[in-house]
Amino acid sequence: MKVHLHSEQFDGHMHSWCGRGGHHAVDEKTFEATNPSLRCKLCDREWFPNGQPDWHLKQAQRKPPS
Repeated sequence: MKVHLHSEQFDGHMHSWCGRGGHHAVDEKTFEATNPSLRCKLCDREWFPNGQPDWHLKQAQRKPPS
């Protein structure tokens, strides 16, 4: 299953932006940190129309200091 970008539907549930995978919708930060090969291509193009730069992916995947 691919990970989808969350779209707010005002019902308290996570919905996929593209409408193809409601059970695997995640928030923006989680979506940005997900390996691109595991993302829905439609959601990926919506969030990163010019592609996600490598530096941005690495920064999103880095855990904050505890």
